[in-house]
Amino acid sequence: MAFGGNGEFTDGGTGGTGGGGGGSGTVTSVSVVSANGLAGTVATPTTTPAITLSTTIGTAGTPVVLLGNGTAVSAATQTGTGQVVVVSASPALTGTPTAPTATAGTSTTQLATTAFVAAATTTQPSQYTTLTITADPAPAVIGTYYRLNYAGNGNFTLPTPSTVGQWVFAKAISNHTYTIVGTVDGNAAFTMVQFQSYLFIWNGTNWDIN
Repeated sequence: MAFGGNGEFTDGGTGGTGGGGGGSGTVTSVSVVSANGLAGTVATPTTTPAITLSTTIGTAGTPVVLLGNGTAVSAATQTGTGQVVVVSASPALTGTPTAPTATAGTSTTQLATTAFVAAATTTQPSQYTTLTITADPAPAVIGTYYRLNYAGNGNFTLPTPSTVGQWVFAKAISNHTYTIVGTVDGNAAFTMVQFQSYLFIWNGTNWDIN
């Protein structure tokens, strides 16, 4: 009986010196050539033995993807930690995958969850609201177009936004000076006069004007 692996074989039968006789035996040990990067032993010597690998690849308790190059086997490069292995550069996720929800105002390449999008759009109206005011508002409302028609000079107080991109629009109707309460383009002393109009857009730090 011939054994095709790189191991030891014990022949339990008898045969003539000329060969060809029947026999039986068991595999008592086995090794895998070091070029493959693995070594092991036979747990139960049978005709179809199970090989227990003694070579450590990766970290115990962490899933490992094996990488073979035709000669050796090693642990593939992994990114991140945990019990989930991503096996594609751009995996097609199924089910209901989750991700951390970014804080309001985040503007990076980080993934946006549905919770982030919902928070970012909660205060955004489907269309603007027009409001003519004759006295100082306290303060203005996000997503509103204000027509400033005061009887004299006055203040127009901008709100405190929660999300980048929120806006307020204001136009001076009456012939008076309006002091904008809020930092505009880095300027805390911003004024408007008759017929001027500005779209104030929150950039995450202060108001930009267009």
